[in-house]
Amino acid sequence: MGDEAAHTVLAAQPPPHLVVVDCASLFFCDSSGIGGFVRLYQRLAAQQGQLRLAAPPAAVTKVFSLTGLDSVIGVHTSTEAALGASCDVCDRVADARAGTSGGERGVG
Repeated sequence: MGDEAAHTVLAAQPPPHLVVVDCASLFFCDSSGIGGFVRLYQRLAAQQGQLRLAAPPAAVTKVFSLTGLDSVIGVHTSTEAALGASCDVCDRVADARAGTSGGERGVG
């Protein structure tokens, strides 16, 4: 997600509680892309929002796994799953923000 698109989404009033990025067409994610997702995650987290990724291809999922980002950003097999009511990663991150769970790794 480009910085301009992220700015547009985050400028909405009221700020979004949940942003789902459909990654089905994303076939490559380098350090610039990872940085964009991290910035979006940080800005959403500052507003008590959540970022979830939907349907990334295996290669992109592997990048998120290798970097550990899948432990703080929910990675889901479909848009429907990302929009679902419960996300284990998202719940753990929210608990960590609230101080109700120890040891959660943050991004930033």
